[in-house]
Amino acid sequence: MRNTKFIVSLNKVDRLYGWKTCHNSPIIKAMKQQTKDIITQFKEQELNTELYYKNKEMGETFSIVPTSAI
Repeated sequence: MRNTKFIVSLNKVDRLYGWKTCHNSPIIKAMKQQTKDIITQFKEQELNTELYYKNKEMGETFSIVPTSAI
């Protein structure tokens, strides 16, 4: 089996239940206003994840990239 790194794209993050709207804000600033529910849900499935700009362990941790096509 190959050791291939990949990312998880979370599309339409602004549509998530409980998302706090941050009009015209960069995603890093908007993410600071949100809860950690998504990462917690991944951990419940035994998946180690972190937001892409915080991930320092690419081989051990999956990067999450929030996206939205507003």
